[in-house]
Amino acid sequence: MDKHKKILIITNDFYPSKGGIQETIFGLAKQFNDRCVVFAPYYSGYNIPNDGIFNFSVVRTNGLRQDRLVDKLLFLVFRRPLTFLARTVFEIQRIIKKDRFSYILCGHITNMAIGLFVKWIMKIRLGVIVHGKEFLYTGIIAPFKRATARFLLSKSDIVFMSNSYVKEKLLGMGISEKRIVIIPFGVNFEKKPEVFNKDKKNGKKILLTVGRLVERKGHSNVIKALPIVIKTFPDIIYKIVGKGPMENMLRQLVKQMGLEKYVKFYGQVEDVVPFYRECDVFVMPSRFVEEKGDVEGFGLVYLEANFFGKPVIAGKSGGVSDAVIDGVTGLLVDPAQTFETNIILKLELSMKLSVIIPVYNEKDCIEEVISRVKAVPVDKEIIVVDDCSTDGTREVLKRIDGINLLLHDRNRGKGAAIRTALKEITGEIVIIQDADMEYPPEQYPEVIKPIIDGYADVVFGSRFLGLHRVFLFWHFVGNRFLTLLTNVLYNTILTDMETGVKAFKREVFEKIRIKSNGFDFEPEITAKVLKKGFRLYEMPITYYGRGYEEGKKITWRDAIPAIWAIIKYRFVD
Repeated sequence: MDKHKKILIITNDFYPSKGGIQETIFGLAKQFNDRCVVFAPYYSGYNIPNDGIFNFSVVRTNGLRQDRLVDKLLFLVFRRPLTFLARTVFEIQRIIKKDRFSYILCGHITNMAIGLFVKWIMKIRLGVIVHGKEFLYTGIIAPFKRATARFLLSKSDIVFMSNSYVKEKLLGMGISEKRIVIIPFGVNFEKKPEVFNKDKKNGKKILLTVGRLVERKGHSNVIKALPIVIKTFPDIIYKIVGKGPMENMLRQLVKQMGLEKYVKFYGQVEDVVPFYRECDVFVMPSRFVEEKGDVEGFGLVYLEANFFGKPVIAGKSGGVSDAVIDGVTGLLVDPAQTFETNIILKLELSMKLSVIIPVYNEKDCIEEVISRVKAVPVDKEIIVVDDCSTDGTREVLKRIDGINLLLHDRNRGKGAAIRTALKEITGEIVIIQDADMEYPPEQYPEVIKPIIDGYADVVFGSRFLGLHRVFLFWHFVGNRFLTLLTNVLYNTILTDMETGVKAFKREVFEKIRIKSNGFDFEPEITAKVLKKGFRLYEMPITYYGRGYEEGKKITWRDAIPAIWAIIKYRFVD
């Protein structure tokens, strides 16, 4: 915009009122400084001379003064937007006569009627900021509201929004893409001294949610997840910053669940920086409340948490996916699934996953396997051991960032590759991933759930309990025989001893010494886990088996050392 042109911002959400919309408008006004005039409501009890400290002009209207009976009645009858329109349409004339504006910006679609009036009088360009709720009206008059919104937006010269979710809704309403502009939100915190809190000083894990206490924010989802989290982190504290209509319900829920010592309500605070600094995880699993037409438009608080380097857990709803890049800046969870929130919460709090990928001649698929492992939304390290590949796999691996690549100078076998990787692990949970795409990495959260919940030390993913491609007959027979032999000798009831999906607590490898170099690693680790009495769980997994023409390497010859390992380790260590 030309530095000499002035802009009039019309809004019914402004300082000292608190909220995301208010902060957005305030930030815009600061950027335009003395070229900007903000037409905003008067708030009862607010000292108007305080507006003089800003680098822009503020003109207050009495249209929303609800400290008088007539205003309260008008508010009850018309609600805020219509009251604002009816009481201010004439007041704004004084402003436009005083200054020659080049642009009008409405902070919300409910200000558009006034904006259109000014546009008609002054023949200037009109813009509006859209937040997302404008398309989700519910109730008997919802069709009328949506039609009105469509009409008002069609009269705007430009429509601003913060995310692609809102853009798609606008396009669905028939608004021209040429008039739609996405301006991503950002944060502008000043770096402040570290603030020490007694909870953090005592080593407690802290969860944090900052935002209005409304249903869509998902506070209740987090509260309901706490009992399982507490089993692993008995000193955890969940801090809730903000006020809103759901506060009494949330307090009652906390009391009903006996969580008073784990959940703290702080109300509206002026400085949220100390809360962001001290928390371990920022969590707000926002959801779409269909019956109210309420959804998260963007979620500036996620960016604020990222600014302080905090892991973020967010709900897959509305425009949140524009604020949180899944698996990169945070984790997107299904807000309706508390079990997923539990798993990821606890992983983010302390449990790191070490993924071991032994590789030999997998040039065509190794890059995709690693990419899919990276996309799994858990805190992890990826350790890849190339067992002296001869097909160009090593060259592919050297181009991949974000992995710990270890190299063998000769082909030593799968077991040897795993032993090499075990020397490098730093995670609390270890999972072994084959490099051939037979086992989808997307199953990790379900596979490690029994370990996270404290029920298992080892988890085997069974191909015979889940969805799987039809097996090669002799592989099926061989697997069944080896599994049966294991069950007989070790008095157990496994369904898939040779599975390529195995997850372990790290302490398992601190108590077991692996000797095998080849595919007999599978029976050796199984035998020693059973002999040591570790809690072993099986769970169904999806399996996409390969044929030999697709690169499958294990043959009938590998059955001989496997049988020997099952028998040998029954009697020796």
